[in-house]
Amino acid sequence: MALTPASPPDVVHLEPAGGCVRGQDVSLECHSEAYPTSINYWTTERGDMIVSGDKYEAVSMDNGYNKYMMLKIRSVKSSDFGSYKCVAKNSLGETDGVIKLDEIPAPTTVSTSTVAFVTLPTTTRKKDIKSRIIMSIPQNVHGIMSTLKMSMLNRPESKCP
Repeated sequence: MALTPASPPDVVHLEPAGGCVRGQDVSLECHSEAYPTSINYWTTERGDMIVSGDKYEAVSMDNGYNKYMMLKIRSVKSSDFGSYKCVAKNSLGETDGVIKLDEIPAPTTVSTSTVAFVTLPTTTRKKDIKSRIIMSIPQNVHGIMSTLKMSMLNRPESKCP
């Protein structure tokens, strides 16, 4: 029978959250070792203990002297950004690891606009009609432009006084 030396808790690995976009779910991970087995929990940067519920889901799994912890934060909002502590305690001591959660700006969508200029000479002739398209044209606009061009070509010639 092998004897295991007693040891205070040690946070062996933290999975850095890095950042996330508001509205997303994010998971923080922490792995600790201790003998005797430690009591582990999560706290906010203010020191408030986090309890599982609608907002948070704290999961802990033991494997001998190793303990794996995960904290899932649902629908992250502005007040959720900051530091979180993974705390491990046993009869020989206490330790913690800090994970900082930063906000990543939401990706912006770039809209393209299309401007069409049709230059008509004083005397309108089918062969004299010029068109110029400025900026990029989304694929669904090509049909509209073709229709516009065809309607201009099929217009009856106007008579100027």
